[in-house]
Amino acid sequence: MSEGLIESGWAMLEAGNVNSAVRAAKQALQSDPNDFNALSLLTRASLASGDFLGASSTNEQLLRLRPDHLQGHLNRVHIPMYRGLYGASKEALDAFKVARPDAIYEYKNLLAFWEHQFGSPSKSIVILRELLAETPDNMELHKYLGLAEYEVRNPFRASEALSEVVQNSARDAKVLETLAFIRFRQFAFG
Repeated sequence: MSEGLIESGWAMLEAGNVNSAVRAAKQALQSDPNDFNALSLLTRASLASGDFLGASSTNEQLLRLRPDHLQGHLNRVHIPMYRGLYGASKEALDAFKVARPDAIYEYKNLLAFWEHQFGSPSKSIVILRELLAETPDNMELHKYLGLAEYEVRNPFRASEALSEVVQNSARDAKVLETLAFIRFRQFAFG
């Protein structure tokens, strides 16, 4: 029964129905408080809903069950980043590098997003290009590269990266908005 609940919870989360995903995870945890998959769902759903304390608490429980779980270590960085906590997110990023030295790609990915949010978009661009050389089909990286290029006032490269996203993946409102603005400015100011 809990497997079906968890599956439907992930589907609800992906569809943007965060509250239903939280309810599904909590219901599954009633029958087994240590259900790893339910804890994982509850952590991600809590994070998506902005319940950072709940996400952090559940994530720590998840890591007590599986100390080597990569997503749990990633969550330790995402939670303070989403809260906008510069110092805490930098400490978590540094701790991630120590805890998971095998996860170099993931560390670089986190570092690129950290630089984009708190540090230097120019440094983020360098890291994102490096990552895209390894995984050219990663549309999430193209998206963040385009947004970072736009921030450093490079509309042509931003347009190129964001167009790649639009052509190859589901529509993203931020991507479409930024791309439309770039194209409008190119048209209007030529």
